[in-house]
Amino acid sequence: MKHLKTYNESLRDEMKPKSDDEINFIKAQIKEKERKTRKSLSGVFNYFNDRYDQDRGVKNVYMDEIEKVTNEFGVDEESVIKIVNRFKDLVIKESLRDKMKPVSNDDIRTKLSELSISEWIEQVKKLNLDDSFMPTDEEIRNYLSTLPLLKWFEEIRKRELNYETFRPTKKEIVNKLLGLNNTNKIIFIIQYKLSYDLLPDDLIVRGDLYCNECEIKELPDNLTVMGNLICDINPLKKLPDNLTVGGFLSCQETQLKKLPNNLIVRGDLGCAYNYITELPDDLTVGGNIYCNNNKLTKLPDNLTVNGDLDCSYNKLTKLPNNLRVRGELNCSHNKLTKLPDDLDTWSYIYNDNLFPKR
Repeated sequence: MKHLKTYNESLRDEMKPKSDDEINFIKAQIKEKERKTRKSLSGVFNYFNDRYDQDRGVKNVYMDEIEKVTNEFGVDEESVIKIVNRFKDLVIKESLRDKMKPVSNDDIRTKLSELSISEWIEQVKKLNLDDSFMPTDEEIRNYLSTLPLLKWFEEIRKRELNYETFRPTKKEIVNKLLGLNNTNKIIFIIQYKLSYDLLPDDLIVRGDLYCNECEIKELPDNLTVMGNLICDINPLKKLPDNLTVGGFLSCQETQLKKLPNNLIVRGDLGCAYNYITELPDDLTVGGNIYCNNNKLTKLPDNLTVNGDLDCSYNKLTKLPNNLRVRGELNCSHNKLTKLPDDLDTWSYIYNDNLFPKR
């Protein structure tokens, strides 16, 4: 009876209502257990998520590795099933798993060689493959040789390839240039600082030629531009002899010290802000002439301008004989002391004062 009484008392004690502190303690234990379980599941999920990102398309995450990692994290069998279900589209699905099985280096290189060079290099970097999987110099050059000339140079720059190694040869450039019109030919040669020997003699550009701010120092001889020629803001030191421009010629803010012989400009001539000391005697201009802000000391005799002539801000001490200007003459800010008696112009600006036609 004593033993029975003792048992009943202990049972009664177990059945006594718990205090608030005891209840909170039990709840805390349950929450801690749940937290650890969630933490384990999260750890396993993150592990495989990282592995999949790193090994996509190259390695396979096997079931035995899943089991190994889940055991390491102390996750029960039921939780393993949940993990497998969450990853079935990534590492368990048969079709994907077959694609992710390890293959030989030769197989990988064969697959990569089916891509363009840009995609090939991108895949090697994306899959964390070593440099042995990069295309060879010969493979790169063979690929580049199939591209249009401009694209060839763009790929060299974009892929940061060695310019001297992969630039096209002179023969390759000549062959590629055959497919370009003359305008694109000269723009291409100027842009990539190639030799003008690659251009045909007596080149004719059937349109406009814009090469301003191209860092050019010269243009090919005997050039004919049927449209406009714009070559402003360049370290241009000379214009070619026998240059013919069907539209207007603008060569402002360059390093020019003189204009070429036999220069023919059907439209306007803008050669301001240079270092020109004189205009050639055989100059032919169909429109206005803007030669202000130079170092002109004289203008050619018998000069006829079929528009305005702005020769201000120079070092002129006199105007030429038989000068004819069909528009306005601006000769201010020079060293002129008088105007010639045979000057023929509609109006003129002299010493900052505007005078009507005489």
